[in-house]
Amino acid sequence: MQLKIIKAFQGCIQSMPNTTKNLFRLLSLTSVLVVSQTKFLSSAKGQSTFPNLYQLHNDGAIWQYTGIPCDGDYCPGWQRLDNNPKAKAITAADNQLYQLHNDGAVWQYTGTPCYGDYCSGWQRLDRNPKTTAIVAAGNQLYQLHNDGGIWQYTGASCNGNYCPGWQRLDKNPKAIAIAADKNQLYQLHNDGGIWQYTGTPCYGDYCPGWQRLDRNPKTRTIVAAGNQLYQLHNDGGIWQYTGTPCNGNYCPGWQRLDKNPKATAIAAVGKQLYQLHNDGGIWQYTGTPCYGDYCPGWQRLDQNPKTTAIAAAETQLYQLHNDGAVWQYTGTPCYGGSCPGWQRLDRNPKTRAIVAGEP
Repeated sequence: MQLKIIKAFQGCIQSMPNTTKNLFRLLSLTSVLVVSQTKFLSSAKGQSTFPNLYQLHNDGAIWQYTGIPCDGDYCPGWQRLDNNPKAKAITAADNQLYQLHNDGAVWQYTGTPCYGDYCSGWQRLDRNPKTTAIVAAGNQLYQLHNDGGIWQYTGASCNGNYCPGWQRLDKNPKAIAIAADKNQLYQLHNDGGIWQYTGTPCYGDYCPGWQRLDRNPKTRTIVAAGNQLYQLHNDGGIWQYTGTPCNGNYCPGWQRLDKNPKATAIAAVGKQLYQLHNDGGIWQYTGTPCYGDYCPGWQRLDQNPKTTAIAAAETQLYQLHNDGAVWQYTGTPCYGGSCPGWQRLDRNPKTRAIVAGEP
């Protein structure tokens, strides 16, 4: 049927004057390009296959990067997905995007971007005012409550105000953060304890499904990626888990990768690990752990004092500046004081957070 239509259309063109023929050929080519682009932007899940980079603005707007970098100060490569002033955090993984509101509501993006100020593409998954953080990894979504409760999403969205789609995994008031990597989930306690979920959810108030990996009061951040777990200490020490859990209070399963007091944040994706310094330096781990206090395994990628955050996904690394600029690493590390390996993607002073999600 499609072939018959095309032949009939071609016959019509042949009977037209030359000027009209050229116009119709141009329109036909444009239509093909639009259809091809539409196919490229479609995925099996009904979500776009744009790069999985998102930004959250201080007015609650959420934007997705569409792949077009800035041209000078013109930065057209962003599409708005929401504009809700309640939004306080976003997380992304497996081509899915979620947002947390300041009233504890959790929402999932369904694939429809904003049309003007109308943003209909969100489905509510929960409405619990105790929720303080959400983390996505693989096809899993977790939330942390202010009483230390940890919950896993089971797949059922809210029906009105009834939100049954959550299973409790723990209820420890010491929990202050969670990190996840595909099917692995970890929690950090306020005493520096690090625990890994072993797969057994709570039964009533009994929550046995956790194994302790460390107990160091210096720990302030944990990050998981590529079946690896890392921790950052308050003295700048960076450590990698080697696979041996604690035996009582003895926790030998960690190898030190760095010891720089300038380190303020770490980010990981796959087997890649990055750190951010308080002077804006960004460094990539090259694979050599510390030998005593000698830690040579790092290569500098940037040294911009405006940098406030880093995010990583797939093979990409991004940074956020204090003026709202978003930059992508292009692969060239620093050479002395020159760090040319960055391309600007945006320059919006409203931007307060960036998130990069694994596909």
